[in-house]
Amino acid sequence: MIYLLALGRTGLKEISTQNIQKAYYVKQKLAEIPDYKILNKKPIYNEFIVECPNIESLIEQCKKKDLLPPLKISKYYPEMKNVALVCVTEVNSKQSINNFLEAARIALKDEKVS
Repeated sequence: MIYLLALGRTGLKEISTQNIQKAYYVKQKLAEIPDYKILNKKPIYNEFIVECPNIESLIEQCKKKDLLPPLKISKYYPEMKNVALVCVTEVNSKQSINNFLEAARIALKDEKVS
């Protein structure tokens, strides 16, 4: 609550805009990587779900890059194997976003090697 008050009306609007823009950017770039399938068809704010070719490798690659990995949805919905919840907020820098996308590409290569 204090964080929101400190931001003020214009600060909150700026953060909201950043969240939306960054999340849509990541969503679009992930969709361009073969075998990643975006499952959200409706508008998003800062989270979306994606079917991954190898979620275990994606999580491992994120950890190697010191990134908080996406949430493995099958932990809560066992039938949703290889589905990840990706969250992008104002605290994600351009570099961390690019590192995440690189981790996704590397995880895809790991799948092809297996």
